[in-house]
Amino acid sequence: MNIPITPIESSQIFAIGFDAPSKTLRVRFKNKAGPTSIYDYDLSKIEEPQKFFDEFLAAESKGRFFGQRIRNNADFTYQKIEPEAEQKPTEEQAASQG
Repeated sequence: MNIPITPIESSQIFAIGFDAPSKTLRVRFKNKAGPTSIYDYDLSKIEEPQKFFDEFLAAESKGRFFGQRIRNNADFTYQKIEPEAEQKPTEEQAASQG
């Protein structure tokens, strides 16, 4: 699933995005070296997922919002997503390059 993400001002989060049809929140974290892991969070168990995303986007502290309202919230299942640009090549692709 391709969910566009928008870079944000945060010391913990690099970018966030939301896919309304699937009710999926995408969060890309960061560290001092730059962008890191990407996770998709299923917001289908909450009443107004678009409003929730808008509140996240508008939060003064995105890291605090994430920590208080998303992390460890039993209503949100999540999965780690591998960034396309950082995916390892298949054996066939590696063989053709070397």
